[in-house]
Amino acid sequence: MEARVPGPVFPCSADDFLGLWSRSYVEDPIGSEQKNEVQVYWIQAPSCFVDIRIPRSRPDIKLDAGFKAVSPSELLALSTQKGFCGRTTAVWDPNAHPSHRCTFTWLRSFDFQPFTGMLDIGLVSFLDESKTDLVEYGVIGDDYKEQWHREVFPTEGICSLALLKESSSPIDASELTHIDTSAHRGYLVCCGSRFMYMIPRKEELPTQSSLSEMVTSCVQSDFSEGDKEAVLNKYLNCEVSFGRVVAKQGEAIFNFQVELSTVPTQQGLTLESTQFVAQHTAHGIIDGSSAFWVQTVPPTPLTPHCSYRLWMKLDHSYSSDSPFGRLFR
Repeated sequence: MEARVPGPVFPCSADDFLGLWSRSYVEDPIGSEQKNEVQVYWIQAPSCFVDIRIPRSRPDIKLDAGFKAVSPSELLALSTQKGFCGRTTAVWDPNAHPSHRCTFTWLRSFDFQPFTGMLDIGLVSFLDESKTDLVEYGVIGDDYKEQWHREVFPTEGICSLALLKESSSPIDASELTHIDTSAHRGYLVCCGSRFMYMIPRKEELPTQSSLSEMVTSCVQSDFSEGDKEAVLNKYLNCEVSFGRVVAKQGEAIFNFQVELSTVPTQQGLTLESTQFVAQHTAHGIIDGSSAFWVQTVPPTPLTPHCSYRLWMKLDHSYSSDSPFGRLFR
């Protein structure tokens, strides 16, 4: 079998991949022109990951009136976005061919695009001992090469939270004893001062379907305007957002500044501390996790009613004197 991973192969484990990564380029198929036409970021935490992929050519789409005011070409642009989250595994086999010694699998719990029926598996290798840059090759019929650059190392602190519940009414701490903490409905990950989260759609899309074709079919249908809006909301109302955390001086609360999102109207917004993981609702041990927070989400055109999200801490490594560290004590 032809060796794909160049140069020396450095041993790796799951912990070696923690941090914030940006994609430098992709060759698809291998040997073709190296392209960087999509903004791609991936934050890997010990318990989970979130990945966002937004075409640089995506227009500035206004969703202030919902999807009904969006043109067909803009709807098609939204349907080409990608984002997913879940858990990962890394397997190191020192006895395998050098190009196959580290196999990395992204187990997608939620996906902006329909499930293709194929697992997301890559052969990966660091380019040098600093483990700052990573090359990934596709397997199982995927003929691609991606190179990644680590923007933030986990030494700057890392954490992840799982979404347990969304509610239209405030969530009381007494409800925690009745919530299945193993049923995760989304993830939030932070590394250094960067964050990414995914709030999936309410219903999964059909397996091996094309989101672009589904959107086009809806637009061209003879549905009423109200029915079209409902269907498009079902297809496209799936949020993956990436940005920067800004701490309030001396306080264990912080703001989230969204820089990139599958929901374009989120970009440029600052989610105030009263709206995001600021209210400490409980402190106790349930399934090995010791902290829970409620996020208050103000109404938007896509979510017209104020809602509340209950998050559970999965892991964190921030220092005790950092805003995250104070929050997670």
